[in-house]
Amino acid sequence: TIKTLPNRSYEVPFIFKDSIADLVTYEGSKLLKRYKQLNSFYINEKEYGEYDQVNAGFSFDNDSNLKVLSIQEADKLSLVEIQNEIVRLLELYESNDTIDEKTLTSSTFTISDLSNTESSYMLPLVSNKQSSIIGITKVSNIFNIYVGFDHKVTSGLYVSKYLGELKS
Repeated sequence: TIKTLPNRSYEVPFIFKDSIADLVTYEGSKLLKRYKQLNSFYINEKEYGEYDQVNAGFSFDNDSNLKVLSIQEADKLSLVEIQNEIVRLLELYESNDTIDEKTLTSSTFTISDLSNTESSYMLPLVSNKQSSIIGITKVSNIFNIYVGFDHKVTSGLYVSKYLGELKS
């Protein structure tokens, strides 16, 4: 659980005024360079693969069209660049233009933000070729962060250490 200050100390794009999805994407991506098991994928009972890049998948849903669009090399971007990329991907999603294959399929983990809904809990499910997904909800001024993960690749203790660092 993360309690937020009443206002950020700098102006943010409108879509982040009541959300921490940009901050979670920014900090979470950087941490995945150290928590490689959460930026990986299951191969078989004896091995898993680790991605060299951290590509944050950001989920967009209008209740009839769920898409996860990729922020390439999110761990190398500044917070402002993450915000701009999320806004760009939202505009692309809403435009109904063709979305290139790389943007649709290259995510190495996913962020699902339900903090602007009435949801107080979520159970994020891991996508194919990924080992983790971060879910965000908000109740009053308290944000809750959930991580769905693949037990075939990592453990709950490993994830709890990641969450502890993400929180701090």
